[in-house]
Amino acid sequence: MADYTANVAPFINVTFYVTAQAGVYPSGGYHSGLDISTGSNDNVYSIVNGTVIEVGWQENGYGNYIIIKDNNSNYAFLYGHLRDVPLKQTGDSVQINEQVGVEGTTGNSTGIHTHVEMEDYVKNGNKWIHAGNDPDMWGVVYLDPTTYMGFPNEVGISVIYDGNPIIPNPPTPTPTGKKKNSIKWLMAKSKKINIKT
Repeated sequence: MADYTANVAPFINVTFYVTAQAGVYPSGGYHSGLDISTGSNDNVYSIVNGTVIEVGWQENGYGNYIIIKDNNSNYAFLYGHLRDVPLKQTGDSVQINEQVGVEGTTGNSTGIHTHVEMEDYVKNGNKWIHAGNDPDMWGVVYLDPTTYMGFPNEVGISVIYDGNPIIPNPPTPTPTGKKKNSIKWLMAKSKKINIKT
């Protein structure tokens, strides 16, 4: 039995685990997204009704990836390390719970998982910002996708989503000038988490 039930998630009716929290890796380095894994090449589904704004490949980054802009909010989501080329192309419409790919380990990856990033696409000038490893981007460009999906941002937890979406309405974070302190807090918190094996 999973620790949490998600409001919406890229995996349906299969338990997945948070392997690297959004904002910071377990080792303490900055992490622009969230890593979740079923560990077995499961289908990856859209968490929004949206439009594909980018499909691509990064050898030393996301591997096979797809970015989908939500039709009903400012948000866009990237799904990275997909096993194969995504099932949709730029400009395609996508419905919530529609398959967009398969969990994989392409690009810069150490195991089967899906990397999920969230940005305020409209605030960013209607463009996806590939910011790399800049912690100052956290909470300004990159947002915490767990707040959207409805489960804690904690390494080691197990989550399940039953396919009946509860569409969230998360607030857009306002920069406070305390971004670096937030990262330090996340880093400190990550060191206290015992990863389940």
